[in-house]
Amino acid sequence: MVVPTKESVTFSKLMEWQIKSMFSVFFTGITGTGKSITCQKLLEMTKTQQIQPVFMYFSAKTDSYISQK
Repeated sequence: MVVPTKESVTFSKLMEWQIKSMFSVFFTGITGTGKSITCQKLLEMTKTQQIQPVFMYFSAKTDSYISQK
């Protein structure tokens, strides 16, 4: 169960607008704000032929070198 917060509702609405406008979306922030679950739920609901979500998970120990590699 996810408890909606001000940030998660804001992330959700921004992402929804970006998807409708066919723009790329990238969210960043501190650990534990619900970014991943919010994005995943919204993308699963809006899955179409034009939008195919790709999920990449990072831990707090993932550094930029590993991400780029």
